[in-house]
Amino acid sequence: MTFWCDICEMDHATTVDEDGYTLGLCPMRGTVLVDAPEVPA
Repeated sequence: MTFWCDICEMDHATTVDEDGYTLGLCPMRGTVLVDAPEVPA
């Protein structure tokens, strides 16, 4: 999966951490939160 970085104006790779958060790997900003896991209501 990739995400669009509006600062770099290009796609970056993503990784998912142990808690289920999707993090974008941006060389300018470091890790960027892309998507949080859905919390059951």
